[in-house]
Amino acid sequence: MTFRDDGQLAHACRVLLAHVGLARLWTARGPTPEAVALRDVNGAPLSPRDRAVFLAAWAFWNGSGGITLAELLDRLDVGPAEALCFLVMASKYDADAVDDWLAVHARPEVAA
Repeated sequence: MTFRDDGQLAHACRVLLAHVGLARLWTARGPTPEAVALRDVNGAPLSPRDRAVFLAAWAFWNGSGGITLAELLDRLDVGPAEALCFLVMASKYDADAVDDWLAVHARPEVAA
């Protein structure tokens, strides 16, 4: 994956999480203590859709998400699935592609 730095990666995780109303779980520096606690229980209290996006964010962050493609396909509706798929593609290109993804998928609750 290609991100400019941890700040860009954290911003991308936060925007991705905003697609399911979970932006509060990430900061400009990375996961919050609440996010770490949720990861430690495999996102158990979250809805299946929210859990899938949450674990995908962890997969980007440090590989610890442990979500399967089958779970993502089963649990995501079009909006979050599109955001996730395009972020995967952008991260395979370069940091500028991630910037483009951030511009397209920005959410009002996540400031740049």
